[in-house]
Amino acid sequence: MPYCSSCGTETSGKFCPKCGALVDAGAPAPTPGAAGPSPRLDVPGLTNNIAGALCYIIPIVAGIIFLVIEPYNKDRKVRFDAFQSIFLWIVLLILGSVLNLFYEFSGSLSTVLHQIYQLATLGLIIYLAVKAYQNQSVVLPVVGPLAEKQA
Repeated sequence: MPYCSSCGTETSGKFCPKCGALVDAGAPAPTPGAAGPSPRLDVPGLTNNIAGALCYIIPIVAGIIFLVIEPYNKDRKVRFDAFQSIFLWIVLLILGSVLNLFYEFSGSLSTVLHQIYQLATLGLIIYLAVKAYQNQSVVLPVVGPLAEKQA
């Protein structure tokens, strides 16, 4: 029966049921009474696809965080998603401001346009987050090439 090399727990599969580490099938049994390695207390980080999706779901802030945090700022896909989401949200904020100005001067037509804009924005963000989660890149016009240059 294999044992986990991280915590010494007896396992029957590929992963340790106690600490989740990958089990080496040829690992020797721990010596009775010997102090094994201390259990892992660190929490595993996010996978790169979840980090990319969070860049779109949590606007601007998540993108900046993933550009600063060590393992994610080295991954080209996460950097691309972070930059594209930041640039996209800047453009969306500008468009929203223009629509709000238009709303002040006109009436019901701008209300409908604003609702269509909000629905389209929500649909785009969900689409980009799902594609990032699936490890697929969607290069948007204008902001996509800028993000590719920065990544």
